[in-house]
Amino acid sequence: MEELFLTLVNLSLTASWLVLAILALRLLLRRAPRWSFCLLWGLVALRLMFPFSLESPFSLIPSAQPLPQDILYTAAPQIQSGIPAVNSIVNPILQETLSPAVEASVNPTQVLSFLFSRIWLVGMAFLLLYALVSTLLLKRRLSTATLLEDNIRQSECVGSPFVLGLFRPVIYLPYHIPDQDLAYVLAHERSHIRRLDHWWKLLGFVLLAIYWFNPLMWVAYLLFCRDMEGACDEKVIRTLNLEERRGYSTALLNCSIRRRPVAPCPLAFGESGVKNRVKSVMGYKKPAFWMVIIALAACIIAALCFLTNPKSHQPSLAGLYRYEGDGFGGDFTITLQADGSFTYYEGGLSSYIGDGKWSVSGDILTLEDESGAAIVNRFRMEGDELIFQAKDSTNFIYVKVADGSVFSKNNEVNNPFPSTLSAEVHGTTISYGSKTYNLSQRNNSINAITNQYQIGNYLIFEGHTGPKNGVYFIFNIVTQTFEPDLQGANLTWYGNDIRSVVYSFWSDVYAYDGTLLASFPLNEGDYINGLLYLNDPTQIEVQIMTASGDSYTELIQLTNAQ
Repeated sequence: MEELFLTLVNLSLTASWLVLAILALRLLLRRAPRWSFCLLWGLVALRLMFPFSLESPFSLIPSAQPLPQDILYTAAPQIQSGIPAVNSIVNPILQETLSPAVEASVNPTQVLSFLFSRIWLVGMAFLLLYALVSTLLLKRRLSTATLLEDNIRQSECVGSPFVLGLFRPVIYLPYHIPDQDLAYVLAHERSHIRRLDHWWKLLGFVLLAIYWFNPLMWVAYLLFCRDMEGACDEKVIRTLNLEERRGYSTALLNCSIRRRPVAPCPLAFGESGVKNRVKSVMGYKKPAFWMVIIALAACIIAALCFLTNPKSHQPSLAGLYRYEGDGFGGDFTITLQADGSFTYYEGGLSSYIGDGKWSVSGDILTLEDESGAAIVNRFRMEGDELIFQAKDSTNFIYVKVADGSVFSKNNEVNNPFPSTLSAEVHGTTISYGSKTYNLSQRNNSINAITNQYQIGNYLIFEGHTGPKNGVYFIFNIVTQTFEPDLQGANLTWYGNDIRSVVYSFWSDVYAYDGTLLASFPLNEGDYINGLLYLNDPTQIEVQIMTASGDSYTELIQLTNAQ
């Protein structure tokens, strides 16, 4: 129920922009035919009835989903109004007042959404029940009406002419109606029937009952009823001369009544804005052809701008974002690909490759790591910057990013390496000096070169084969030859000595010369996630990630510096 109510609130908010636009058009196009306004109100009904829409670059709706679906469960509730100034004011207040306490078992937004959805349900049921009971009581009062002709009946319980019924609408008349008014009254009510207004008014009331919580929907319904009556008046009087229009106005005044303005039925001849209708009738002039064209153009433009949703701009997010703080032995970067995938590297001392899928909801970017660790991180998007949101985020493996930290976009997707490196990398091919080397010929299981390091006179290229292991290609820049490849992960070293290199292979840790340094009895799903020399070359910290997403460290004590 809460999800349904949230969907209706979003539909109501997006439709509100169209209602505001129609209010402005009614002022600007005062001489336009009233049927054009009825068409505009029909657009509001379409926007309210369909929870989906096409995307268009012409859409003037700031956000298709001002209240994101995860607002019910997130620890950091926020709106996505599409207006940055509104978001910056409202979201801090929401997060301050509605963020759940650490020990809380229920999210405050869930409690409020439950409460509001039940209030909405009660209000909707009341209005629909009110309409049903009113209609049944009216039919009971009309049970003694007598047939005048065809679908016209008379009753002493009728104060003003009206139409009642859906499939077989009947015109009800009072007995005392003057003969000179009868022709005008019947012409008006028959016009309602031909236009199917008895259906449209009922549909309008049902939508009002569903969206009763939005004040603009009440304004829209009242003005729709007025415009519907005005459109019928214009249809009847467009062939009448001045004297006949006086007679029509007299009939309006004679039949005017005080009726509840939000009744779903009946369609009464003199129930809505009689004073203004008389003025319109007496001052009526047939709309010029150019005004009709303008009115139709306004309907088309309104449909294009307010029935469509703004286009999403996810592909433009693709690129490399560099952390403005310190990485783990180098730059910490996140690369977003246009296909919805991402990778991140926490620095030169870590060979952990985070990868997975990214998605956008409003102005929040979410990264879901699929490389084995249960990691989900969220960022607020501001221009070419990603602002880390600590709430609802797991944070990263080595670099613990503070709330509000910035990742700035400053490179292309296809070049994830700093430009200061001495070798150029293209896919699985490297170029150094005048020579080019295709590393996939050395190991055909690699699909990309994901990192590059320099240790003294050696360049080390990390080839990616899978989420847990890779291949390290070691190139001697003096002899311009390759050393034996190392298959594993988490390569680290001390100083500029290639002999200090250590790396892991599944549950084992090896030295550069292949010596087994340690073997860990890991449980199923556990894996070594990082290696790090401590303050001296004889101690190596091993970080182990468990299948449940927790981590712990072990220490390797070397007898001699490697």
